[in-house]
Amino acid sequence: MNRGLSTPSGRSPRAAPAPRRPLSRVQRLAGTLAVILAVVVVVRLRSGGARTVPDELLGTWTTSAPGYADRALELTPTTLRLHMGASPVHDYPIRRVLRRETGASTVFTIEYERDGDRDALSFRFVGTPHPAIRIEHQSFVWRRDVRR
Repeated sequence: MNRGLSTPSGRSPRAAPAPRRPLSRVQRLAGTLAVILAVVVVVRLRSGGARTVPDELLGTWTTSAPGYADRALELTPTTLRLHMGASPVHDYPIRRVLRRETGASTVFTIEYERDGDRDALSFRFVGTPHPAIRIEHQSFVWRRDVRR
C-alpha cells in the first residue's frame, strides 16, 4: 500500500487544475464574431433565398408570341399567378426566389407550390432599356404590361 499522501478512500489526490487566465478582449471579440458568423451561415443555408419577389419583377407580364397572346404571368410579392386565356386564373404560393447575376442580365428562379409539390420557373431578366423576361426554354420575351 502506498504510504504517501492519500484520501480516506485510499486514493492519491489529484493535482488541482491550473487557474485559467481570463480571455483577452481580442479573444472575446473573435469568439463573438465567430458565433455571429455561424448563426448567419446557418440561417442563410436554411433559407436559401428570399420568399418575396423583388420589386423589379412585380406586375403582369405578357407576350405577343403566337399561342401565348391570351396568356399572362403575374408576380405579386408572394404569389405566382398564371392567366391561361379563358381558363380560370391559377394562383401558386411562392416558397423561394433565387437570384444569380450574369453580366447584363439576372437569372431568377421562382420556386412555388403547385398541388402540394414544389415546382420552379426560371427566367432571365433584363431591366434596361425596357424590362423583359425570357423564360427558360422559350425563344420569345415577355414584357411588363402597364395596362393591367
